[in-house]
Amino acid sequence: MINLDLKYSQDGHLDIAGDEEALLELCAALKLCADNGFEVELQVVSDTQPAPHEKMLTNIVISINDHDNLFSVSTHTLTIEGDENFLLNLRSNIPWDAVDHQSGLSCHVHYDRISFSDYLDNESIDVILTKKRRS
Repeated sequence: MINLDLKYSQDGHLDIAGDEEALLELCAALKLCADNGFEVELQVVSDTQPAPHEKMLTNIVISINDHDNLFSVSTHTLTIEGDENFLLNLRSNIPWDAVDHQSGLSCHVHYDRISFSDYLDNESIDVILTKKRRS
């Protein structure tokens, strides 16, 4: 199990937030899939509420293919699928090592179709990757 907040809105936006350990686990799963072609399934636990989003997701499935690079959601599962370059680029943009800002803001990355148009297909939902601040 991995301790991440996966907050999803029906308008096609997903927030993925976790501490350094959880984000490193996600990085390791992406690398395992990219390097070996294994489909990786992760169960997600969270102690937060989805607001202002509609729901929390409880599973992540990561798979490699050679035709689509996208994030998609069905029921309570986030699917991340794409080619090796996409999975490794996503891994390199997860802010697991970000330093907490003195401003009080959490470090985050918008991994969306505008910022990463070379990697994401138009059918993908947009994602914000956030490193939670230390308490």
